[in-house]
Amino acid sequence: SVISRPSITLVAILLVGTTGLIAAVPVASAQSPVKPSFSSLKLGEVMPSGWLKAQMERDITEGFAGHLKELAPEVGSDIFGSGRNTPEKANFAKANAEEAWWNGESEGNWRTGYIMMAYLSGDAHARQETDAYVQHILETQDSDGYIGVYGPQLRYSTSPRNGELWTQACILRGILAYYELTGKPEVLHAVERAVQCSMSMYGPGKMTIFCIPGEGVGGILHGLLFTDVLERLFDLTGNPAYRDFGVWMYKDFCASTEPHSYDMRVSSLLDLHKPWVDHGPHTYEFLRCLLGAYYSTGDPEYHQAYENALVKLHRYQLPSGAGIAMESIDARRPDPTQAYYEYCAIKELLASLVSGLQKTGAGDLGDSVEKILFNAAEGARSANGMGIAYCTRDNRYAVDGAVLGRDKFSPAHSDIAVCCNPNAVQIFPLYVRGMWMRTPDDGLAALLYGPSSVETKVKGVNVRVDENTNYPFSSEVSMVLSPQEPAEFSLMLRNPNWSKSTKVTCQGGTVTRKGNYFIVHKRWTKGDQVKIEFNEPIVELSASNCELYLQRGPLVYALRIPAKALSLKKYKVPGFEDLGYFPVPGADWFYALDPAQNKGDYGFTFQTDKSANLLYPFDAAPVELEGRMINLNTGKSETVSLIPMGSSLASLRRVTFPLGSSPCLQVGLKSPAPKNSEKTGR
Repeated sequence: SVISRPSITLVAILLVGTTGLIAAVPVASAQSPVKPSFSSLKLGEVMPSGWLKAQMERDITEGFAGHLKELAPEVGSDIFGSGRNTPEKANFAKANAEEAWWNGESEGNWRTGYIMMAYLSGDAHARQETDAYVQHILETQDSDGYIGVYGPQLRYSTSPRNGELWTQACILRGILAYYELTGKPEVLHAVERAVQCSMSMYGPGKMTIFCIPGEGVGGILHGLLFTDVLERLFDLTGNPAYRDFGVWMYKDFCASTEPHSYDMRVSSLLDLHKPWVDHGPHTYEFLRCLLGAYYSTGDPEYHQAYENALVKLHRYQLPSGAGIAMESIDARRPDPTQAYYEYCAIKELLASLVSGLQKTGAGDLGDSVEKILFNAAEGARSANGMGIAYCTRDNRYAVDGAVLGRDKFSPAHSDIAVCCNPNAVQIFPLYVRGMWMRTPDDGLAALLYGPSSVETKVKGVNVRVDENTNYPFSSEVSMVLSPQEPAEFSLMLRNPNWSKSTKVTCQGGTVTRKGNYFIVHKRWTKGDQVKIEFNEPIVELSASNCELYLQRGPLVYALRIPAKALSLKKYKVPGFEDLGYFPVPGADWFYALDPAQNKGDYGFTFQTDKSANLLYPFDAAPVELEGRMINLNTGKSETVSLIPMGSSLASLRRVTFPLGSSPCLQVGLKSPAPKNSEKTGR
């Protein structure tokens, strides 16, 4: 894309007394917007199939995704309806009414995930419940359009710890998703009224959002994610007021001089030497706010800031693809044994990278998204969907409640904050949504792989594409096209960087390569097929702790540590409990790669278990790497099997290993106790 001239320079911050009532920067129409590489399809045009659908179905019927309201009252307080905060009553026990936004985050984020999962899984009961809930929200919407967590006396506060726009973002993302899924015009109208109500309160000569002395570290900063709603409304309606207000929000954020959350301010990002120190989810979610501002304005300073942000991100990413968040980043080294990451951070980073893939078209971002989902996200949840780890790590030698009790598997984490579990309900629907997008010439692009189908109009013709695969447990993908009538267009297929000799075949079609993409052009008729065969060598990659890990395709492999579960708490809903995990007596994970074996794969070979149930592949290990490693306690070479780190069999695991001759052999002998973070973040 061509970078245009700079947008308007930020003006000085103007404050009235100590309340921050005057907006810091002007709203200006976008100067030269940059056209994104792809455009998102409507939610529901891409549907999961195979193991992706099976996992969603089980999550919503058996897992906490479908039972969170019974497990955690925080998500069922009706804070957007009858339970709004009033001066007399706070809808959260730990805060006064003005600051009691926490349940709005929990309920809004859970409802957003539940709405998406209800329709993507096809669960009839969940759909009925979703229909009733959305109708309830529309019926309780105020006459001025307001949808939020505060009664009339408390809304649009200048408190540095209010959660007004953040909680609105949490629920409106879900209501807007419901509109895309159902096409009901009254739902879109309700969202537009709610957003315009809030837009009328902020801006030049009105209120600032972020330039408030004593700026809080929670809700007010998360409020920048209101831009998620604005961006999607602009995509759906074309109204530039939404785009421009989103730019103003980011400028207002950058104009703040408060010390909290400066990682994603332009002034900080332009300095590559400044480390990231803030609350991890804030930093990772604001990445897409910055990118949205660049594509809305064409401001080259934003472009450089985004490029620098990707450089900095790499400094804090672990072998699983996750970014450090304990809760804060605190300039920590991404040591796979000592650095933790939280599930909120996994979800926010994935969502920001999907946004980056859509806008920039950079194929390596797709590699990162898949790595995060199949390794970090699957590896931080129970395969049956009955719990997640609020905080976890790649080398997991125990799940023992470290990081102030966050390191355990729980269906709610009510003792800490009900934030990660609601976010976990969103992550797989967001991945499915990003699997297919539209190209600028009205073709289709396969950007993230897995079993799915897409139905949409292409060149004015109804087209269905069925993507049949067991990816990432198979290197083969077959796409069957079913246009309603013959249609000529191109398919773009992302080629992962780890596949150096991918084969793409299509009878009667032309296949060309352009950068990270294969382009298949044809006049398509019903039954036409495209076949992809990825090349997946076993490769060694370096970790920050002077050790190596093995990856094949998008999967990172780990040594399973025999473990026993410890029940920490049982819930009223049968089957749900908090769990810790500890090594069984005699368990040994002190192994090293053998430098005498072939370099690169260290003598490991790829094996498949043909008896594995590929509808639930993370329940076990349908694929393995088999080879020999040196047991550093005995000095002997032993045959070992490495399994995907996301497998439920790897409740305890070792992902990185020293070389037998490495000077870093002491790394990993024990699991050092991390320094607990005093920050609660959220």
